[in-house]
Amino acid sequence: LEEVRDSLPAAIAIHRQAVEASDSVDFHVAALAHALARGGERAEATRLVRRLEAKRAGGAYVPGYEIAKVHVALGAPDVAFTWLERALAD
Repeated sequence: LEEVRDSLPAAIAIHRQAVEASDSVDFHVAALAHALARGGERAEATRLVRRLEAKRAGGAYVPGYEIAKVHVALGAPDVAFTWLERALAD
């Protein structure tokens, strides 16, 4: 577990680069939000997942599974299950 915590700053940096290089592809934004949540940066992770949710609410396809993973990392299993149900419906 300690090794995972030690690698989170590197993972966050790599995911930030991927978001920038991909012009904010949803998968990369979700991966960054997940890493941030795991690293204790809840406010930024929440902001990013809300952005993905709003994009989906606006009619764009954003994989529900990716949103669910962020909510798991944020410690919100009930919300995650809701998103998994939406992913299954997709």
